[in-house]
Amino acid sequence: MLADTAMRHYTRLLNEVANLPRPKLQELDEFIQALLTRPDAEGSLQVKAQGEAVEVKQIGSVTIRSEYRKCGKACKCNGGKGHGPYRYAYWWVGGRTRSRSLGKDISL
Repeated sequence: MLADTAMRHYTRLLNEVANLPRPKLQELDEFIQALLTRPDAEGSLQVKAQGEAVEVKQIGSVTIRSEYRKCGKACKCNGGKGHGPYRYAYWWVGGRTRSRSLGKDISL
C-alpha cells in the first residue's frame, strides 16, 4: 500500500515538474545539483536565515529549516515568535546561498 502511495506522489511530482516554466526548471536543477554534488558536506552549510529556527535537518548539501517569521505588519507576531513554523531549503550555488520556501505542511 505504501509503495502505491509513494508511486502516486512520484508520478504527480513528475507531471508537475514537466509543466514548470523554464526559469523554475533551472531553479529546480540548481537545487538538485546541490543535493547531488556535495553529499559529504553534512553540517558544513552556513545559511543566513531570516527567522528563528525550530528544527534543522541536513540532506546532503541542502539544509532544511523550520522557522518562525515576522510579517513586518502591525501584527501579533511582533510581540511573539512569529508566524509558522514554515519550512525553507537552503543550498549553495556559485558561492551564494539560495533558498526556497517549502511551505507549512512539509514534515522534517
